Amino acid sequence: MEQSESSIVAEGQKALNELLEKYPSRLEPDHEMSLTMENIVRSLSYDRVELTSIHWTPIVLISEKPFFYAYPGGELVVSTGMVTLLKTETEFACLIAHSMGHMASKHHLESALSLVAKNKYAKSIEPRSNVRRMRSPSKF
Repeated sequence: MEQSESSIVAEGQKALNELLEKYPSRLEPDHEMSLTMENIVRSLSYDRVELTSIHWTPIVLISEKPFFYAYPGGELVVSTGMVTLLKTETEFACLIAHSMGHMASKHHLESALSLVAKNKYAKSIEPRSNVRRMRSPSKF
């Protein structure tokens, strides 16, 4: 079963909608944190064809739980809890740039195709137990 890019984007939209149902409160686009994220995204994608071809949609959800997700449709979702863990705006920009790079390189497509292949042979696949956890930085 091969998935097209559009079906992967549609699955990403479904996952995004589930996240938005779980965390319905978000900061307004004119909130300082939302504007900062928007400015970082605009600055990172300025004059870079591989990044300007994607319509980026920054979203800041109100939650103490720290998380950041990038979806195949270009949605970048961060929680207020994650932002408070970051020490500087530069760290925030690095987090955003890292995810934008994955999306521009279409790593989400490679991952989806890999998962399809693994599901085909699921009995022979062992779960990864050596996944490294990111260290939680102190508040800035």
